Amino acid sequence: MIYQFCIFFLSAAVLKIPSVEGGKGCGLSADVVFILDASRSIWPPYFKAQLKFVEDMATSFDIGTDKTRIGVVTFSVGYQNEFLLNSYSDKDLVIAAIKNITFTAGDQTDTGLGLRYARDTIFNPANGARPNLPQIAIVITDGKSTNGTLTLVEAQETRNKGITIFAIGVGAADLKELNGMASKPSDEFVVKVDNYSKLKGIKDRLALKACEVATTPAPTTTTTTTTTTTQAPTTTTKKPETTTEEKMQGDKDTERECSGKNSDIIFVLDKSSSIDNRNFSTQLTFVNDVISLFDIGPSKTQIGVLTFSDVPKVEFYLKTFQDKKSIMNAVSNIEYTGGNTYTNLALEVVREQMLSQQFGARPGLAKIVIVITDGISRRQQDTAKEAASIKASGVYMFAVGVGTDLDMDELKNIGSRPESNFVYQVNGYNALGTIKNLLAFKTCSTSKDQKDILTRCGSRLPADVMFVTDFSQASFAEMSNNLEVIGNVAQGLDVGRESVHVGLESSDCPDVTSVNPLQYYNAKGFARAISVQTDVKVSKLLASARQTLTGRYSRKNSKRVIVLFTSGPISDFKETARELQRAYHRINNIRVIMVAGSSRGEKDILQLVAKPADQFLVRYKELGKGQGLLNRICNLLRSPV
Repeated sequence: MIYQFCIFFLSAAVLKIPSVEGGKGCGLSADVVFILDASRSIWPPYFKAQLKFVEDMATSFDIGTDKTRIGVVTFSVGYQNEFLLNSYSDKDLVIAAIKNITFTAGDQTDTGLGLRYARDTIFNPANGARPNLPQIAIVITDGKSTNGTLTLVEAQETRNKGITIFAIGVGAADLKELNGMASKPSDEFVVKVDNYSKLKGIKDRLALKACEVATTPAPTTTTTTTTTTTQAPTTTTKKPETTTEEKMQGDKDTERECSGKNSDIIFVLDKSSSIDNRNFSTQLTFVNDVISLFDIGPSKTQIGVLTFSDVPKVEFYLKTFQDKKSIMNAVSNIEYTGGNTYTNLALEVVREQMLSQQFGARPGLAKIVIVITDGISRRQQDTAKEAASIKASGVYMFAVGVGTDLDMDELKNIGSRPESNFVYQVNGYNALGTIKNLLAFKTCSTSKDQKDILTRCGSRLPADVMFVTDFSQASFAEMSNNLEVIGNVAQGLDVGRESVHVGLESSDCPDVTSVNPLQYYNAKGFARAISVQTDVKVSKLLASARQTLTGRYSRKNSKRVIVLFTSGPISDFKETARELQRAYHRINNIRVIMVAGSSRGEKDILQLVAKPADQFLVRYKELGKGQGLLNRICNLLRSPV
């Protein structure tokens, strides 16, 4: 890539204002996050010049707990959190932290992932963001994003949350992408400079523009902080979607992202009486438009569709059709019925039938459910319970709400986390087209993420997680698989000094005593000598984990979770039951998830597991790579203490 800098900002030539120290001059109180390119297309001295620019910007602000707060994330291959808004409240510490940022020199420019992390994590109140104050993102990049469509999608979602984006490009930056990222009007929030040495010339002007943002009342639309569900504003983005050329380019970008993806996708469509026949036809057209962007085939993406009102109806299963034309014809021929909105019954059929291997679901591949509805379900608690069960099995759920007669809390309960990726709202059925590419793109991105690595938890609240393993009755293959699952789950958690801590408590590997070749003269005696005598006390492993979580390593206000893996019958069943009660006691307040590490490990834990079992139990057959276990842990971390 050519050296370019993409920071969301207003051009000096347009501003035509005198140089001032904006932060000091206006008493700026805002949350400011720098999103910095650390890809290898940047020469190391230029990366230092970028940090010097950020350092100078920070120096110009009046930094403090009640004043300006600064956060920084870098991106190349993925993203790297440098520090959060509440990490430092002293200017000297902020400057020192900026100086200590290391250059990763990755071979990708994942600008979109940097934007997503800034929006969902750094601008999270749990990490120091103050929703009542201006929130400003400043992105600097030296090249075009590796995935331009993702970058524009993430930028749109960031702006929808009321965050102002400045874009600065250095060198031959892609002006179209800069304009697509930045807040509007572009001529006030985008600037290009020839090289890194020119950055210092725009520092004061950028600070002043940030000051203007901080002292300008926010528009009322930014109060809709409910996820990208402010896709109502998406319907106002008609300017970017008015040209056929841009629509075709959006389709091409999405098709490219979806090419070769292997996933099982199920559409769950509302056909209750709140939808008339015309709007139902519009919904079917939207579904076909989304399907048209997928790479369909028996070894690629499979599609299933279920409709619901008073009763659910499977229109076709995942295995029914294996080509795009047949699927789209089947969707077009779905009949409208009317009736009540029993979303819970629809999700029950999805869970019990459509997601089973018997009807075409393929183990080891991403499974995605897309629910489209325009009303409130008749049994909301049952709907939430069914959605939770589906998500706990490792399935991702998108919730698309149409119109205004919706319960946003119900949509959030249906959709996966983070809400900004999985929950959407549009004003009416005619507005569905505005999220076609976004929904398809997110679906395909989810397929890729789930195939490559478990979807990350997203919770950065302090939590301590102890894995407790009894491998005394496990085969080598079972032990290896369980350890792989633990590693996968740990990678899915946001492990860090101020967020999630993880630990392991395991039974010792049994010792086998050496046997002299002249010691035994019969096979039975020799067999007894080399047999492994195991008497592992699960209760002792649990007690040790409890003491670790509540002792010297404990943290105030940190959630505590034990994940117990068993490989067979529990010899000290009664003692283990008592130890679990100690863990549950309000003094310790430890949640325990039980995992059958082998098929022999289920019988006893079924009697010991806390209720409801679907939240605290992972059966051996559903263990897989650990997504279901990770989902259960994440749900505990997000739930009230």
